[in-house]
Amino acid sequence: MRLASYLFLFALLVSTADAAAAEQASRGATPDWPPAPAASPGWDAPRFEKYPAKPSPEGSRAMPRFNGSNWTPETKARIRKAVKSGYNFAGHYTIVEVGCGTECKSAWVVDGRSGAIRAFPLGGEGTTSLKLVYNVKSRLIKAARLNSEKVLCTQQDFDWDGKDFNNIVGMDHTDKGIFFRCDVLDSGVSMEWPSDEAKISPGDELSFETFPARVFQNGPVKLPQFNGRDRGAREYRTRITDKMKSGANFAGHYTIIEIGCGTGYLCVYFADTNSGKVWDFPLGGMEYSNLELKYSLDSRLIKARWIDGLNGDQADCAESAAEWDGRNFVSFGKTHRAVADETYCSFDPPQNE
Repeated sequence: MRLASYLFLFALLVSTADAAAAEQASRGATPDWPPAPAASPGWDAPRFEKYPAKPSPEGSRAMPRFNGSNWTPETKARIRKAVKSGYNFAGHYTIVEVGCGTECKSAWVVDGRSGAIRAFPLGGEGTTSLKLVYNVKSRLIKAARLNSEKVLCTQQDFDWDGKDFNNIVGMDHTDKGIFFRCDVLDSGVSMEWPSDEAKISPGDELSFETFPARVFQNGPVKLPQFNGRDRGAREYRTRITDKMKSGANFAGHYTIIEIGCGTGYLCVYFADTNSGKVWDFPLGGMEYSNLELKYSLDSRLIKARWIDGLNGDQADCAESAAEWDGRNFVSFGKTHRAVADETYCSFDPPQNE
């Protein structure tokens, strides 16, 4: 009987000590409720290098095939001109962007092998301030546009499989950190992906020395045949001839001719000083306000900047770069960024006072 009493007393003492120790421990411990919020995973923006394209094929390009009867003569002309300028998307395709009214843009992809044309899934009436970013080395294309209420910017990324644009991700947002910036300013959209195109983005400092000219002018300048082969440039024959007589200024044996054709607009041609042949330059005219070009006699690289629209008090500066391969301009893609005004889109922005 006495032993049972001792055992009961011992158990009571132990349980009391355990309870006191537990209480002491609980007072000194950090409460584990509510649990610490889990870190929000960063948005893994699709990157251009994760969707590589096959290199563009050798040989001649197929002419665009305009199936159906809904094509306007102006749109056909724009597409034909763009295709002649070379591939700018997914290896052997050309993205062609055409304005269709105030804040309206349509886009098509043209297959350089077959000539087939496929409409980009966004654009046209009902799509406001569409912006596209793409390059020739990737199947990925990034798009941004304003929603119908002009409140949020909708961003979508697509993977082109040769037949269809497959939506990778799409969301409404105004900011996605270092991977994506989409500023909605009044009725415009500005985009840039500063880290996605690290090796091939026109926003990077592509070096002119990396693309040296291979062939230089090999004698007197040969002038164009404005009554024959080059009659399409006849309207500006005097300006073109005078500029060519000064010699080559681009890629060894070519002359870039910049001609003012309206307030804030340039009409641009380039000609071969060895053969006299003249081409329309891919950029220029009323869709490229404040166009500026940067090029060199010793390099095949050319850079361009222009105003692609106004976002309230800010300008939407578009940038692009391309390499001349002797037959076509191979584009490194296009980016957009917001700037304080048109002057800050220049290659020589105003200096601080």
